[in-house]
Amino acid sequence: MEAKLGKNLIPETVESLWKPFIIIFAILYIAFNWQNISWLFNYKVAGQYLGDLKPADKQPAVKVPVTSVNVQPEKSGEEVKEQENDNLDDNEPVETDKVVAGQDPVIINPRSFDISIAKLGIKAPIVVSDTADNAIIHKYLDSGVVMYPDSVKPGQNGEIMLLGHSAPPGWPKIKYDWVFSRINELAVGDNVALTYNGKVFNYTVKKTVIILPGEELPASNLDENTLFLISCWPPGKDYKRIVVKTTLME
Repeated sequence: MEAKLGKNLIPETVESLWKPFIIIFAILYIAFNWQNISWLFNYKVAGQYLGDLKPADKQPAVKVPVTSVNVQPEKSGEEVKEQENDNLDDNEPVETDKVVAGQDPVIINPRSFDISIAKLGIKAPIVVSDTADNAIIHKYLDSGVVMYPDSVKPGQNGEIMLLGHSAPPGWPKIKYDWVFSRINELAVGDNVALTYNGKVFNYTVKKTVIILPGEELPASNLDENTLFLISCWPPGKDYKRIVVKTTLME
């Protein structure tokens, strides 16, 4: 009888201890990792995450002011090809900084093309889109910040339009859903940097505006290189657009 009780004593003791141990471990884990997992306890965010693994915002539709469009006379195919060859830089990749519409975006450019905003702790690759199709651009946004078609290159006179996702507070940093969530914190004079072909282009913030979907962007000077950062507003929703206007620093 005593031998039998001795055999059962240890298993019963272990069983009585492992449950409190797991509970204490779980509490400590949550306490030390709260910032990273707090979104799990937000039923709206968690439900949205489980639903489609990304915020509900859509690609920010933009409308470029008519006054900002350079109208050039049509040229023959030979003239266009000759001009493109004349404009090529030995240090610039040829047809490697764009993605093909409908295909998964691949940043083929061997040199870096990215955006950095030190104030917000942001650094992300830039995907250059050759289509304005909302569904395709929305897919490209998973891979970084998207350069809208007809944007000029860094340093050239004209406009650069960069689109980025925004997500509600507490959203996990999956893909690039979070990249433009805090651009509303940028103030006049703050710095935004683009790295293109190994060269850094610094832009200074001029103004921030909230517009409706499809509304024109703030007017810009075509004799300058203007960079627009565009996202949905408020973060995670598709009600309006936030636009941060910056210009290239001399």
